[in-house]
Amino acid sequence: QAELEKSDMNKFVSYDDVSVGLLGGITLNHAAFGPESEIKVESLAIDSIDREAIEHGKIPAYGEITVHGFELAMTKQQVKQAFPQLYNLGYRDIKGDIGIEYNYSEQDKMLHIKELTLSLNGAGTLTGHLDMQVPWDAISNPDMLLMAMDAAKLKTVGLKLENDGLVDRVFDMVEK
Repeated sequence: QAELEKSDMNKFVSYDDVSVGLLGGITLNHAAFGPESEIKVESLAIDSIDREAIEHGKIPAYGEITVHGFELAMTKQQVKQAFPQLYNLGYRDIKGDIGIEYNYSEQDKMLHIKELTLSLNGAGTLTGHLDMQVPWDAISNPDMLLMAMDAAKLKTVGLKLENDGLVDRVFDMVEK
């Protein structure tokens, strides 16, 4: 909590409980993010992260983060504006889980996303991985992230969708 207050992030992050793992890592339980607590999560586990980059306002060169039970506290109109495709498919509550494990190899200029998982309740789970060659200075600055995609070369990618209603909703919408 002291670190949040020191960095002025306590205006954007709150939580009921925090725990530190025996071998490292930190978990925030019953957390809320955003100036009006728009994003609520059951737990946010940070198993590893490039803290030095964060302290300098840069994108971390490595990390392993898992979010269980997130919920976007949005009105139907906000969902319609922010996620029009999901809204058109009948989704009104955006809830689920997210996880990512990645690192950047300076030696070969490769961003390795070992695993990325996105689960949405009532939709399904998308898992994937990718290797992308991109200069770190192009992605380590949050302001230059979009421009970095022009310099990137996709080397490998894999995606898998486990359907839990999304495909049925898409087919129903196409039939109409």
